[in-house]
Amino acid sequence: MKKEIDYIKSVINKYEKSISEVGISKINDAIPGILNMWSDKHRFYHGINHLYDLLNKIVNSNKLSEEQKTTLILVSVFHDIVYNPTKNDNEEESVKLFKHYCGNNIGDKINEISKIILDTKNHTPSNENSKTFCYLDNFILIKGELFDLFEYEDKIAKEFQFVPYAIYKTKRIEFLEKWLKSNKDINKNNIDILIQYINNRKLNIAVIIGNFKKAGVEIVNDIINKTNKAFDKTIIAKLVEGKDKSIAMELEAKVPLKSIFPFNQTEIKTISELNDFFQEEKHTYTIIRGIKNESTIEHEKQFFEDLKKYEFCADKAMLYHLIN
Repeated sequence: MKKEIDYIKSVINKYEKSISEVGISKINDAIPGILNMWSDKHRFYHGINHLYDLLNKIVNSNKLSEEQKTTLILVSVFHDIVYNPTKNDNEEESVKLFKHYCGNNIGDKINEISKIILDTKNHTPSNENSKTFCYLDNFILIKGELFDLFEYEDKIAKEFQFVPYAIYKTKRIEFLEKWLKSNKDINKNNIDILIQYINNRKLNIAVIIGNFKKAGVEIVNDIINKTNKAFDKTIIAKLVEGKDKSIAMELEAKVPLKSIFPFNQTEIKTISELNDFFQEEKHTYTIIRGIKNESTIEHEKQFFEDLKKYEFCADKAMLYHLIN
């Protein structure tokens, strides 16, 4: 990642003068904040590597003028600078941030860059520069090799892990089928195979179960980030103690879990919902629990014995402990 970040900094530094002429003075002072936004933990595809790839293609193109490169570099830097997968106004918010960096400056070039960023919302170019950028931004879907397409899809799915996979799968396939019909210069066979991959994919899902009574935001987010590195999807389930002392789970937790996890990125399930979900979706499930010290091991053994009465735990889920 250091190589990619250093390259991004070098490109912005190289084009600092022409970027200033567009309307953003002292762009180098803004680099730390810009890179920080592009490094958000919930970004798996739309992150630093995506920005690096765009800038690399633009800077090394022999078909673009220096003026065009400056325009497309700024579009690259700002088109996904605001990226919240649960929202549908990312492009509009990105334009706002771009104009914020422009200060009180106005001009045709600022307007053009803003329009190109908005064009990426529906991949509908409004001029030649926009057409070029839409091509570069969607290069993976146009010219991508199968292995790259699979890796790309896995990252996109992880960004939308807050959506039940059955729904995600349906919507994702609808998007790709529409993409096939509206784009002629693509490898149709590869996209067809990608659709089959999505339709038949079996996920490795982490289910984090706990009461979260003493877990602070940083601790819980750290656990989420760790599971995101090892699993395709994370589901959060909050434990509560029922009146009959049996283990239960609730959807509406007293602790505001939705405010803990970045962009509500995880599902929160009740015990019955989890059971039904595991029976319906033929994926691999791993129950995640935390062990603070040796004294809690016996408690965890009993916890797992209690969970065995649920069918999904008996034959479909493994138990994995995070020792902290």
